[in-house]
Amino acid sequence: MKQNDPNNLRAPAMRMLVNLLPPGSEAGVWTFAKWTNEFVRHGKVTKDWQTAATNKASQIRSPGQFTDIALVLEDSSRDWDQPVPYERRSVILLTDGVVDVSKDPLRNIESRKKLLEEIVPYYKRSGIKIHTIALSENADIELLENLAVQTDGAHIMVKSADQLQKAFLKLFEKSVKRETLPLKGNKFSVDSSVNELTILVFNSPDSPRTELKDPEGNQFKKNKKPPKIKWHHDSGYDLITISKPKVGEWEIIADIDPDNRVMIVSDLKLKSSQVPNNLINGESFLYETWLEEEGEIIDKPDFHKFVKFSIEQTPPEGKTKSFTMKDHGLAGDKAPRDGIYTYKFAKSLRTTGEHEIITQVNGETFQREFRHTITVHDDPLSIETKQEIVDGKGKVDIEIMLTKDWIDPDSIEIAAEITYPDGLSELLEPEFDFDLWKLVVEDIELDKKYAINIQMIAQTGTGRPVNLRTPIIDIFMKSPEVEKPPIVEEPVIEEPAEEVETEEVSLLLIILVFVGFNLIVLTIIGVVYFFNKKEKPIPMLDEDEDEDEEGDEEEEPLEAEANNADEQAEEAIATEENLESEIEEKAADNLGESEVNASSGDEELDAELEAIAKENQDENKD
Repeated sequence: MKQNDPNNLRAPAMRMLVNLLPPGSEAGVWTFAKWTNEFVRHGKVTKDWQTAATNKASQIRSPGQFTDIALVLEDSSRDWDQPVPYERRSVILLTDGVVDVSKDPLRNIESRKKLLEEIVPYYKRSGIKIHTIALSENADIELLENLAVQTDGAHIMVKSADQLQKAFLKLFEKSVKRETLPLKGNKFSVDSSVNELTILVFNSPDSPRTELKDPEGNQFKKNKKPPKIKWHHDSGYDLITISKPKVGEWEIIADIDPDNRVMIVSDLKLKSSQVPNNLINGESFLYETWLEEEGEIIDKPDFHKFVKFSIEQTPPEGKTKSFTMKDHGLAGDKAPRDGIYTYKFAKSLRTTGEHEIITQVNGETFQREFRHTITVHDDPLSIETKQEIVDGKGKVDIEIMLTKDWIDPDSIEIAAEITYPDGLSELLEPEFDFDLWKLVVEDIELDKKYAINIQMIAQTGTGRPVNLRTPIIDIFMKSPEVEKPPIVEEPVIEEPAEEVETEEVSLLLIILVFVGFNLIVLTIIGVVYFFNKKEKPIPMLDEDEDEDEEGDEEEEPLEAEANNADEQAEEAIATEENLESEIEEKAADNLGESEVNASSGDEELDAELEAIAKENQDENKD
């Protein structure tokens, strides 16, 4: 303990705790190692008892080398052998170790066995809750959680002693039911029914000193206050108690902390039904609250006309929800206008983890508040299903096993309800076999929907009834798919004959075009030749001209005509060659890689052209 709490912060945490206890309650403090020590005498809480406990806290030490948890739980509860109705009994156990009573491992095992098999059942029978705080990760966390849950207590793990004070506050609010006034920012309102208030203000080492302002604007400090104000300053907090406080709005001048509290002693008391510390995911419970004055429930309609009861719930994810409580005789409320307001917790507790519940009452001239936390645990039932198809029908095997030992196994009753595809339902009874329940559902029609709902009725180890419905098991089994033979597509075979015929047609068309074009060229040449061959009129000469001159004049135009014909023939040949070249290029483009051999046609055409040119020259000579 010295290693995990070197600054002995257990002392200020203990002083805070004993001074928060309401007058008239009973308390005591024990220390333990190998032996136990009644550190503060168990007895009724009075001003003298609180003073003695406060002074004794500074003497806390850690001299022991062992940790006998079984012994201290046994010694601190000797007078609580029987449960007492309407009495809240709690033990807050702080340790940083494991069950360690000797250097002999066998003795440690025996002590742990005694703790679980003898002392815990005794606490259950006596209605005592064990709240545990682990002050080290080396502590036996599993054991401490088990002790808490089996007795419907709470477990807190703190990583450093600096967190001890707030851990003690949380467990104190589970152990002792003290009314509080709502804090809005750092302001609160006091009504005339408040006889005493206790203000708890948390602070850090670098925070300014706490001050308090009353409704008349007067400011008080620890060293500047009237006698009726009792002010205790300690490491990490201020604790201020005021008798007969003034009516009106007060203000705390300090850092705002969500764990600050204003606790009151009042003639107007807020009461409620018992809130469980542990619930199962899927479980529901009915919560009731009311106001009392001089021990009587206030049920006057004129009073409740201006009073509102509400609940604020903060789940583990941190999003706060508000609910209004009703007194209308419906939805679980026992009777209308009897002064008892009711709310049923169900769907809002579907998330595992710690939920904070704040009950608030707001009237015209007063306000009250009550805080509690609930830990929601996983479903204690493990359900496994196996589905198969047998002879064309479905079959489902279901096995149900209990996984939490804080449910009394002898109290468990399990039933199942199956809903058929037509909407009709039927109850089924699972068979218990050694440590699990078995359920077999046969003759299930394929391709149809079924639903199975499993319900458990049992009791926790503390005797609290549990009514739990597990998530619905949906069943839909498909018919096996019949395999179809694969479709084989026949390959498409291309016929080469059609391609050859196409190539032949294309080649024939090109040859016909080529021959036709040559015929047109020959026709043009023939027409030109025809016109050139016609005799032109010879001009008349004088009789006295010489015959030689006449002969010369006739030879010159004939030579010119011959030259002209030669030039035209050459031009036609050139044009023909150009056209042949273009036709060959087009033919090559159309045929792709096919080759067209037209050399024989070209030789014939050249021979014809040469013959025409020769004949033309001979005629010109003539």
